[in-house]
Amino acid sequence: MIFRRSSLHMKIFVLIISSLIVVGSSDNATTDNDDDLTQVISLERATGSCEDQRHGNMDYECLKFMWKFYHILRDGWMPCNNYKQKSGRRNFRKSDCPVLSRKCNTRNRTENQKNAFCCKSVLCYATKMNRILYERR
Repeated sequence: MIFRRSSLHMKIFVLIISSLIVVGSSDNATTDNDDDLTQVISLERATGSCEDQRHGNMDYECLKFMWKFYHILRDGWMPCNNYKQKSGRRNFRKSDCPVLSRKCNTRNRTENQKNAFCCKSVLCYATKMNRILYERR
């Protein structure tokens, strides 16, 4: 776990440095560069202890980080975008988030099941905060 975490921090460090170079090298920084830098700063803020927190205790930055990078933190997982709500249902019931979180952490599930439950749990808690993790179309 220590190797993966340090590897993740190294990737984020490289991303931060490359974004700073891109933004700093242009006299007219575009909104795309500003958005990239904002995303990098958000990721850097979120990496501290997100992985060690329960989904229900995470702030939005951590939920967003886990949504985007759960598949990097856990070998063999699919990106959470694969588990977007397909039914178009926008609201979770009050009891859904803790149930999904519990299923995410249950040992007797396959990695594919844990992957789906963890991503849906993160989405549920973000939705309860009235925040969006992906563009709805």
